[in-house]
Amino acid sequence: MIYKDCVFQTENLRKNFRRTYKEQKQKKSMNERMLLITALLCIVLGLPILYIASHFVSSDDPRVLTELTGIVERVTAKEKVTIISVKPITAIPVVSFDKPNVKKGEKITVKGQLESYNGKLEFVADELS
Repeated sequence: MIYKDCVFQTENLRKNFRRTYKEQKQKKSMNERMLLITALLCIVLGLPILYIASHFVSSDDPRVLTELTGIVERVTAKEKVTIISVKPITAIPVVSFDKPNVKKGEKITVKGQLESYNGKLEFVADELS
């Protein structure tokens, strides 16, 4: 009788363990599915929202360089454009489509904006003084 009770309890423990293991495995796969669905929803909904929101963002950021003051290091005049190297920032050329009257060593203030041309930054001058 005691033997039968032990066998019966052992079988019950095995069934419970198997049932618990299967439930845990199902919960894990459900959690993984839920995570995958959430990630895909974020991508599908997030990208269009970011695209639409980008049209409402102003480019009048105070951190953007709009004025440059320095000493003229070099002036290269071409047919339609004049390229000026200004001393504190010689890596970014100042480009003017007017014919400015500037000389080497002169202190100037340039108002304009940074733009990319052929993959390189340049400061396009709107006003030279």
